[in-house]
Amino acid sequence: MKLPTRFCSVCLVLAAIALPASAGQITASFPDPGATVFPPIHMLLNNDDQSPDNYLFVSKVFMSTQVVEVGAPIDIEFAVTDSGTVAPGVTEYLVQETVDNDTGVDWIKYEMFLGFGTGDSFQQSPAGDGLDFDVPNLDGSPDPISQAFASVNKSEDVITFTNGLHKSAAKNYSFRIDVPDGIRLFTLRQVPTAVPEPGALALLGVALAGLGFGLRRRRLNGLA
Repeated sequence: MKLPTRFCSVCLVLAAIALPASAGQITASFPDPGATVFPPIHMLLNNDDQSPDNYLFVSKVFMSTQVVEVGAPIDIEFAVTDSGTVAPGVTEYLVQETVDNDTGVDWIKYEMFLGFGTGDSFQQSPAGDGLDFDVPNLDGSPDPISQAFASVNKSEDVITFTNGLHKSAAKNYSFRIDVPDGIRLFTLRQVPTAVPEPGALALLGVALAGLGFGLRRRRLNGLA
């Protein structure tokens, strides 16, 4: 199924407190064409699971041609600077993201992944490498939230928002990302899932009916 030729815009806000360069400091990015990135002016040193939060601002407008098929990814790649002479540590970012669905198709699910590379070269972040959505060690941090979806399923490198609809409007999402020393580049991948078209649902119904008929026939043959 193809989405209409419109626009899907995403604005990320991850931001900050005044201190010197820290572990996992995001200093630049290499997102898809059309993105604008504002590096942090201040950084809190090695603040994993501590308050206050660090923020960074990134904005992007996505052409729907970049989300042609349902489940096609939107990738933003970030560059990271280590803390240098400072003891190795982890910098935590609070992400407050505004996602504007202007595709003309309602979404029933929105997923986020952490990993490396973009497009066909994307690989999900391996377990235990320190790059994560502040999971499993939340230490009091709030769960990821969305204005569009009531339910969230979170793991180390995957967040899945469900139980709702993201219609043609801007909705806010909030989550945290841990970025440790030793990681030079990482990617935030986002994948919207559109509501199935009525024709696709009808085909699914026919397939399920055919399956049920086949199972019933096998049972009857077994009784004969």
